[in-house]
Amino acid sequence: MEKLKPPSYEETIAAGPSPSSARINMAYMPEGVFQHLPTAPTVGVIESVGAPVLSLVPLTDPELRAALYQHMKDFCCEGSKFIRDMTLTDIQNDCAFHYKLESFGEKRDCTPRFTGYYGQSIDGPENGAAPDKWNVPIGTPIKFVDHQITTEVPHTAYVKECATCEGEKRIDCTSCWARGRVTCCRCAGRGKDAEGFDCWICRGSGNEECVKCSGSGMIDCSFCEGYGKVKYYMQLIVTWKTHVDEIVSNRYNLPEELILEVSGQEIFTKQANQVEPLNTAHVTLNEASAVLIEKHHSSIKNEAILAQLREETQLLAHREAIRRPGVLSDGVIFLHENTHSARKTQELLQKFKWDAWSHSPYSPDSAPNLGSWK
Repeated sequence: MEKLKPPSYEETIAAGPSPSSARINMAYMPEGVFQHLPTAPTVGVIESVGAPVLSLVPLTDPELRAALYQHMKDFCCEGSKFIRDMTLTDIQNDCAFHYKLESFGEKRDCTPRFTGYYGQSIDGPENGAAPDKWNVPIGTPIKFVDHQITTEVPHTAYVKECATCEGEKRIDCTSCWARGRVTCCRCAGRGKDAEGFDCWICRGSGNEECVKCSGSGMIDCSFCEGYGKVKYYMQLIVTWKTHVDEIVSNRYNLPEELILEVSGQEIFTKQANQVEPLNTAHVTLNEASAVLIEKHHSSIKNEAILAQLREETQLLAHREAIRRPGVLSDGVIFLHENTHSARKTQELLQKFKWDAWSHSPYSPDSAPNLGSWK
């Protein structure tokens, strides 16, 4: 048989397809021949940002017991036998949402101030009307960092003669009352020591030179700092502060301090001049965001929320294991004199109704007399 030779690329291009011949897609399969595989289930989506809320990976019985053993390593004086012996009837996998709202506000206050006038330039009312405190130009703050600055309000300064020293720059010394000398501190003004000799400090006069005025009887005026004139002005105090509030959705009434210690997964964060309440499939989370946003708008009235409002939402996974009732009610715990575990031990005794057996400090545990059990 003669071996057939396939046409070349150039011959195929030159011939081209036949207009009358039907073009058949060999990759097509009729409906019913190809079986569609099932797709993955749809996950919940936060509509505000489009970030999925990932489903929880359930913990098995061995994994849960291993986690409990790891936790009990931090409690050297407590036993872990109950972890092996207890019977778990149910393991509930759930999550808590930690919603935190931060509002960065700016507060401005004006207060009168004065300082000594030593010839510095004065920006007074002759240069124009004083601006409103919110119109005074201030540099851009660092977002979400608490700090405070002070500055002089423009066109509010003026100079007057010091009313304390009446422009003399010096006033009478308040320690010696302008005398220049005070009672001797060693002989109390007697001029003699205990043996009847002249005091070696005052040389028998009973007085010594005033240290504050160096014997001149005059000191610099503290009000004008010794310049004789005072500059008065309005000072602007600008305070930036971050207001933080947070809510944890907690259906099982677990201790919030323990929930917050968990490193959760951040599923939503947003920064904007004005954030809106969340719109998710979780009603509790939506209500929490609305409550905190309204609280910030109503409580921060004397501040301008010039920086952004920032909100963060974390998914904190937790598991609750249900043990068979009565498994731990017959437990026995040994007590010793370690004060650091006494309170924790008493809590366990009251919670699980365990019996207690005492032994000497740091001695090995000895098995109790079974006949004395309650």
